[in-house]
Amino acid sequence: MAKKSVSIVPHESARARRRGATASRPRKALVVAVCSGTMALATADSIAAVLSLTAMAELAGTQIPAGGHQWMGVAYIVPFAALLAAAGRLADLLGRRLLLGLGLATFTVSAFAAVASDSWTFLIAARAGQGIGAAVMIPASLGLMLCELPAARRPMAVAIWTGASGFGGLLLHAGGWWLAGGYGWRALFLPIVAAGTVLLLSATGLPRSRGSRGRLPDLLGLCLLVVGVGTLTLAISRGTAWGWTSPQVAGCAAGGLVCTALAVWRGRRHSVPVVEGAMWGRKGFVLGWAASVLYGLMSFPLLMVAPGYLREWGFASAQVGPIMVAVFAGLVISGPMAGWAGRRTGPRWLIYIGGFLISVACVLLLTGSGPSSLWLAAAEVLGVGLGALSIGAFSVGTLPAYPSQYAAAVGAHMTGQQLGGVLGVAGAAAILESPFLPGPLPGYTSVFAACLACAVLAGIFALTAVAAEARASRPPRESRAAREARLQQEPTEMVAIPRRVLVGLRTALVDVAAVADALLPAEATGAGETFRCDCHPGLDPLAARLVHEALAHDQVVAEAEVYREKPPMAEFAALPPYGGGRRSIETGPIPAVRGTLPGRTTGPMPRIPAAFGALASAQDGGR
Repeated sequence: MAKKSVSIVPHESARARRRGATASRPRKALVVAVCSGTMALATADSIAAVLSLTAMAELAGTQIPAGGHQWMGVAYIVPFAALLAAAGRLADLLGRRLLLGLGLATFTVSAFAAVASDSWTFLIAARAGQGIGAAVMIPASLGLMLCELPAARRPMAVAIWTGASGFGGLLLHAGGWWLAGGYGWRALFLPIVAAGTVLLLSATGLPRSRGSRGRLPDLLGLCLLVVGVGTLTLAISRGTAWGWTSPQVAGCAAGGLVCTALAVWRGRRHSVPVVEGAMWGRKGFVLGWAASVLYGLMSFPLLMVAPGYLREWGFASAQVGPIMVAVFAGLVISGPMAGWAGRRTGPRWLIYIGGFLISVACVLLLTGSGPSSLWLAAAEVLGVGLGALSIGAFSVGTLPAYPSQYAAAVGAHMTGQQLGGVLGVAGAAAILESPFLPGPLPGYTSVFAACLACAVLAGIFALTAVAAEARASRPPRESRAAREARLQQEPTEMVAIPRRVLVGLRTALVDVAAVADALLPAEATGAGETFRCDCHPGLDPLAARLVHEALAHDQVVAEAEVYREKPPMAEFAALPPYGGGRRSIETGPIPAVRGTLPGRTTGPMPRIPAAFGALASAQDGGR
């Protein structure tokens, strides 16, 4: 039978592991920078498109057609919302870095095409290409970040990624008017092209994510999902222009619902579905998705009507810009604040905090009148509330998913957010035409009142989820009858142990005592062994020896690896005594313990407990 030998692991291996961990830190920093920069790039592009609509009056001498401004937004939002869920699923299956690179390349090339466009049709096509690229790169970016970071840092990663969207909007709002006024509307897309190129080159240094090779998704279900979500988005976004009862809206809505239902139906029968039912059944996923929809219902209308509302109250265009910058500054601030609060209170409380702050901001907007510094405070509170709500929704719905589902979860939540946003914008346009509140500026106040109701609803959902989680974690209360029945079933007498078991236990204890007497030193007497321990004078010799053996055993376990080999026994004698500077709790450094046994030479006692087989055999052979 092969005996186990002990080999000491050199300290350099531990240092090498630490160097490897340190070397991976720059790569993790690159992951955070590229992925969060991708989100900032997409938000900055949306702001650039809005600013360019007000800056351009003619394109290459051709007047912009009627309703062209709306089509420029529709050309982006329809492919963006349609592809988010499908692109997230493909990123999990084919590789997140691959999809991130493809999305960045498509987005950057389309932005350059928008700059170089010489016709309105070409500009609309370029905006559609940007929507496709954004839909491909956004789910892959957060999915890659969550997979590469440890679990303890993922909530903060979600906060950084969401706060980066505010950073992109802040930069474009701060410098966009200067670019458009000095160099024309095309200059608004030039920073997008430059930043996209830098991110695309940096993405080559990201860690490779292989995905699930050999597993192709349900292509028919993928097409059904894209067509279904796209036609639903088109019906909602064009409902005001076409008429909500028109055949176009009815046909698009019915076709979208049928295609989406077929995609879900196929997902229940395909081995690699596009819509995973197990992901939707994860704890908190539905709550996070509903919070994302409410976020879109509130944020899109508020950001759309706020500039016009401020101008109606007498603000100049130069004053409206700083107030909108304050909103995006609040989004940036909410990132680290929400990450810190989420670790202590949980992500569900972030949804409640976000809903509460948005409610406060809506009340301030409803009660304000005339130019005042109160509007700046309301904008800052609104930005922080929107950031907290978005971070809470993504954290609740995304983090409980499996790592192989991260990008798909992000895509599903972004789809809900975009559908809510499109529905919110369409509803805001209808409310502006037919307000339900009287007074000055009834259309704007009605929109703010509707957003206030959505914020209160989000807070109620969050409190209900928090209460349900607390109720589920609480141990069930035992009724009095159940407790009495349990006590009656519990044994009240001693359990009888068979005699043969007791005899075997006594024999084993006698053998252990005999081995201990043979291996452990006897107490100091006139004749026999003398045992000296200067560091534990208050303990008897046997107790002091046990203390030293326990410390030596801990050191051996920490620094040794056991191999099933049979080296020469001389290796044990060649092992030097341990001199690693171990310390005792009571006295500090532990000196070498020397013993004098009859028939043996005086020297350092072995640091490996004698109970271990290999060393025990060596000691028995020396007797």
